[in-house]
Amino acid sequence: MLIKKLHILLFCIVLSCNGILAAQISGTVKDSLAQTPLPHVNVFIKDIGIGAQTDSLGKFKLDKINPGNYLICFQRVGYKPLDKSIIVENNKSVYLNVNLLELPLKSSNITIEGNRWVSPLQQPFLSHYSVEAKEIQNAPGGFEDPLKTVQNYPGVISRNDYTSNFFIRGSSPDQQAIALDGLLLQNPYRGRALGFGGLSILNPDVIENMDLTLGGFSAIHGNRMGGLIDIHTKDGANNWQNKIAVNLLTARYLLEGPVTQNIKTVFSIRRTYYDWFIKNLTSEKVSYPHFYDLYGKATWAISDRHVLRLIGIYGGEGTKLANIDQFEGQFFSSSTNCLAYGMLNGYLSSSFNYQLIGAYQANHDSLSSLISDNYDYNSYFEIQSKQWSGKLKFNWEPNDDKIFSAGFQVIRNKQRANINTNFYANNPVTGQSIQDYKILAAFLENYTLLNPALEFKLGMRWDYSELNKQKVLSPRLSFRWNIFRSLNISGNWGIFYQFPDMLNSFSKNAPINSTSAMKSLSAQKSNYLAFAIQCDLSKNLSIRAEGYDKKMDNLRTELVSKSESIQQVKITNSGEAKIRGLDFIISYINSKIKFRSGYTLSSAMFRRAITVEWQPVYFDNRHWFSSNIEYKFFKHLAVQSTFKIGSGFPHYEMIGWSKESSNEWVLIPSNNTVRHRYLRWDMRLSYINTNWQVYLEVINVTDARNFDQCLNYYYKDGNNYMLETNNLYMLPRLPVFGFSYKF
Repeated sequence: MLIKKLHILLFCIVLSCNGILAAQISGTVKDSLAQTPLPHVNVFIKDIGIGAQTDSLGKFKLDKINPGNYLICFQRVGYKPLDKSIIVENNKSVYLNVNLLELPLKSSNITIEGNRWVSPLQQPFLSHYSVEAKEIQNAPGGFEDPLKTVQNYPGVISRNDYTSNFFIRGSSPDQQAIALDGLLLQNPYRGRALGFGGLSILNPDVIENMDLTLGGFSAIHGNRMGGLIDIHTKDGANNWQNKIAVNLLTARYLLEGPVTQNIKTVFSIRRTYYDWFIKNLTSEKVSYPHFYDLYGKATWAISDRHVLRLIGIYGGEGTKLANIDQFEGQFFSSSTNCLAYGMLNGYLSSSFNYQLIGAYQANHDSLSSLISDNYDYNSYFEIQSKQWSGKLKFNWEPNDDKIFSAGFQVIRNKQRANINTNFYANNPVTGQSIQDYKILAAFLENYTLLNPALEFKLGMRWDYSELNKQKVLSPRLSFRWNIFRSLNISGNWGIFYQFPDMLNSFSKNAPINSTSAMKSLSAQKSNYLAFAIQCDLSKNLSIRAEGYDKKMDNLRTELVSKSESIQQVKITNSGEAKIRGLDFIISYINSKIKFRSGYTLSSAMFRRAITVEWQPVYFDNRHWFSSNIEYKFFKHLAVQSTFKIGSGFPHYEMIGWSKESSNEWVLIPSNNTVRHRYLRWDMRLSYINTNWQVYLEVINVTDARNFDQCLNYYYKDGNNYMLETNNLYMLPRLPVFGFSYKF
């Protein structure tokens, strides 16, 4: 009966979509004299706001165009604008070959905005969202942070209001791939030393857009098993612009514009300011968590064929607590991060282009506490990481039906951890771990359009870790079948690996001898399978259903043990997980309303070893509903709302210490779990014009004091070790004011 109903439902969807036959407009733009492809040409349909930008091969694509008469506009600085009238018919795509004439005088007043053209090889067929910069800066409750904005999308689970960490389809935060212009970031979070990652290191003002993929990403990316967030930065404006912005947490300044005819720059600075006010308002020796960052980018159009981009980021953060009511002693945390990379893009012929990236990343985190003699507990922990990487990628597009991509990557990681701690009765624990190793990778991908309705992508990736002496192969396959112009089904299968390293595998409680321990660990493995069906009921309304199944092996598990008075953390890779889920997403977009709502039903089970029973994992949401809406009214006013509700968040109750045959005491969780509901609603009212944006926001309108998680800790009472559990809660109702001004 259920299958029959599903067939009837599918039949009705097909009938409702059958009459909606949108088409595609694509083509190539070239220099009229040299006949070389022109990148960065703004292509847009006049009066309806659909636009794109040509890639390095001069190609563009506009999807989901309804039948009708249109005027297509082509504009690029230094070239004469061109308009073309075309007629789009039912279910018939249009391909244009366009030539632009170079002008003797250069103009710098063209500021047409459009979406970045994405090659079919890089565009995922399912589980994918494109997030524009405006959405990052306007998302209520996101504090204008890209990684917190991601948490508003269906299928992305946020268990903690105080962090940018998130879970995607059973994958934990350290398993997500977060890339900046295609470069995988080592650690993109603020508050790393404290372990909560309050915000990201990325200033929203320098972001052009970002792509969110919930699973099954391209073979170009590797060494991660979860989702992919690929963030693209701006190249700079065509005329000089300044921007200042202030929100609840930070004050920001941005400067961008052309230095010469062929060079554009972007510079930004951001810093928290509330710590300055608090310092002057209180006599307590407290420095609340604060941070700053500097960003610079230069884009040099060496020629019409080659573009060089140079980017640098430097930032720092810290916290200091000393002799306050809740804490006796001194507590310090500090972190710095440095990122510098260069990217050379170009094409050697009309069908052959390349990308070369060289990068350096450095992170330094330290945490120290100096407690009074009554506690006999002083501690210092430090971790340093440096990474040098290079990547070369080639794309070959012999025709519109086939694209090939190949490349290789070399990474050198150098990491060091130090610990110096007095545990109970001044028993010292000291140690150092040093890792210096290389990771090699190569990848090959192919995109094939078998016929106008069926697309395939095949990929293969090879990775080698010098530290673990392991070689892994990662095959990947995806397809999309356009049954009708408004109805398609797609699928994805792939194997993903993640090598252990100090940053994602070890607790700061146990860096000692971790190099030898890590060499014995295997790469974590994920076998991922997903299918989706999408129907575009109209140009503005679409619905999608996605089902996925993920099996993960060799997961890291921690065993907390004590022998006499020394605590240790042992790491093994005996864990495994099974995750299944179903997503339903509906979206509606027009000139006044943007609406997206999704519901996820999932099950995530985990076990520490084969001999242990399967248990729900802590990031299992079971039920998760999210809704986002933006409504523009009058001329400059808009209201935005984000609503999220989830249930089925289990938490293990700790039952105490268990003595094993090795004479060690191990902290054991119970078989019982405590489940709590998550509820949060954020609203924002914005005034937006050409230069000004002012908003008033209420975070967590419900003021529900949502349960976040349990904090388990133990303490010594005489000769006995005692366990105690406290609840942590979400943000209470909080009014927020912010503004930005361009000049």
